Amino acid sequence: MVARLLTEVGLDLDWANQQDAIAIKTLARLSGVFHVLDAASAVDDRGRKIISSQDFVSKYALKTVFWLGGGYATSKTFLTLIVFCKESLEKPKVEHFLPLLSCIKAGTTTLVSSGTLFGTPT
Repeated sequence: MVARLLTEVGLDLDWANQQDAIAIKTLARLSGVFHVLDAASAVDDRGRKIISSQDFVSKYALKTVFWLGGGYATSKTFLTLIVFCKESLEKPKVEHFLPLLSCIKAGTTTLVSSGTLFGTPT
């Protein structure tokens, strides 16, 4: 699921293990949306459910699931927001949420740069 998200936003996964500035710049330029209109029935090209936790989908009567993803300019950190909806949302409507990424990144860039987003610096 995560690999598909990264591919959807244009990320070639071959560079992911690189430690250089090119890898960081590549990640920072990426942002986009991964969209699953019908969480209960959507399948990948191998026929597997995209949202594998169908008990979760049923329990909460989910319709659309989408991810917003974008990289930081200062590190190889990639921000992902996952949204679960009880209504069906077409992809053009979902794309209206993309500015949220900029807001969250603006508020967390200092923490990411200092290595303290998830705890103390290492």
